[in-house]
Amino acid sequence: MGFFYSNCTIPPEGTAAVASPSIRGTLEIIWGCFSLLLLSTWSILYLNVPPNSTPITDTQKYWRKSQRLFSKLKWMALNILAPEWPLAKAWSDHCSVSSFVRQFDKLRKDCGEDGVPWTRAHVYLANMGGFGIKFENIRVQTPVEDGDHWVLDAHQLLLVREMGIIDQLPALTEDDLEGKNRADTLLNLLALGQIVWFVIQLIERLYYHRTTQLEIVTFAFSICAAIIFVLVWNKPKDVQTTIFINAARYPTPQELIRIAVAGPFVFARKRGKRGSIWIPNNAIHWESASDGAKDGPMKQFNLGSAFALIVFGAVHCLAWNFTFPTLVEKRMWQASSVLSAALVPLTILLLVIYWRFAETKDGRSLKAKRGSGVIFLLLAAVFVFARLFIIMEAFRSLAYLPSGAFLTTWTNAWPHVG
Repeated sequence: MGFFYSNCTIPPEGTAAVASPSIRGTLEIIWGCFSLLLLSTWSILYLNVPPNSTPITDTQKYWRKSQRLFSKLKWMALNILAPEWPLAKAWSDHCSVSSFVRQFDKLRKDCGEDGVPWTRAHVYLANMGGFGIKFENIRVQTPVEDGDHWVLDAHQLLLVREMGIIDQLPALTEDDLEGKNRADTLLNLLALGQIVWFVIQLIERLYYHRTTQLEIVTFAFSICAAIIFVLVWNKPKDVQTTIFINAARYPTPQELIRIAVAGPFVFARKRGKRGSIWIPNNAIHWESASDGAKDGPMKQFNLGSAFALIVFGAVHCLAWNFTFPTLVEKRMWQASSVLSAALVPLTILLLVIYWRFAETKDGRSLKAKRGSGVIFLLLAAVFVFARLFIIMEAFRSLAYLPSGAFLTTWTNAWPHVG
């Protein structure tokens, strides 16, 4: 295994233009994939409204900026490690917003007091924690542990409006909402343009068998990012403050329970631990106000996760007949690709079969439930191993590429990053 240095002849004096070289280096392949990966995962970050604070000193201001930047980097890293998460979250949010925007419109027509029509962007902002209610001027007989400021999502906001706890919805016009939206249109267009360029040149490379395993992995990320762009097109970005409106009265104990139950489901929250009043980024919202307790807010998220797992895994099958360092690694890549794509239907099938034989006369026993948990953990371990192998093999195979993989295509003349 050696290192090849490409040499090009210097053009003579007076040359008007010089064409790009007809080959590409290994680092060009790596940086091209990395630039697309970083650009796409950063541009699809649509985080919720962060906890509001009022820093006084320069140190406090710097600390707040650092915390918000760290939060973005943390979720960007998660998007890279588990691209199924942002796609499932985007699909779940899309379904929730599509349902509630109709319900808010119906409420406005029935009541006639909420003058400003609520668009998809309004509902998105509510689910991001952009609206809240305050009870500053309302006397309460007993002290309230929840404080006098509540941040509510769209489902809860619709509920308190129907209960009469607030007299009207926040009157935020589309122009005002656009003023709070910090989405960088140029960055989004740049990311979409890079994805389009990458897909076009990848199609040609696949046709002539000139692509690499790393580019296939990047292509899988690009598909997820492109779908997310479409799903969150109307979602505000980088909103930093919450709009609070005055409540007309304090809810009754029964109403408090209904409002709490209508709240979003939060991943990884410790049992018994009180949550913040702010809506975290790992919150999953209800699809509609009429959802039953059986389905819960996780129904669409689970469907989105299943779709993302199947698509992301199936894309790696494009490298089925690529050149690999050894035959064993080729077979492991093929098996990992199939397992990644088939994990969801395989898990469902095994659990159905297991429950079929583990069902007792008294219903599902604790032993049977533990058994299904073991099956799920084993399949999850297989999936993690398959995902890690695909990533490591994508880089290892760069040292064993056929000569044709280093040839450039006509798309190299197009404007692109990397």
